[in-house]
Amino acid sequence: MPELINDTASIIYVAPNGRNQGWANADGQDMTFIQQVVKVTSNELCIDETLRFNIGFSYGDAMLYSIACTLAKDFRALAALSGGQLSQCMGGNDSIAYYHQHGINDQVLPIAGARQMRDRFVKTWCKG
Repeated sequence: MPELINDTASIIYVAPNGRNQGWANADGQDMTFIQQVVKVTSNELCIDETLRFNIGFSYGDAMLYSIACTLAKDFRALAALSGGQLSQCMGGNDSIAYYHQHGINDQVLPIAGARQMRDRFVKTWCKG
């Protein structure tokens, strides 16, 4: 990605790997890890914390769902692409800008799961 951005963009990219080949968030370990990433980057880099975004694909999408449930106050918005409910959702109902995209013919992670993920946030934002 760095070769695609202009040096004057002042963007910081952080791309961690999940534990044990994924982001299952067993016992909240991945959430603890993400909280530490947020803390370290905030303490060591010049970051506008109101402009912290997250994007994930497949298993990374599942992790974003967990982040949206647990750490919504730490991110401005999340973009989730083609995932499912593979990670634990430990948390409240804080509002967050949440974009979810999913193929309708996905045979591995059917769209029904993506709709359930979406609906959690639609219900959070649209009370009534």
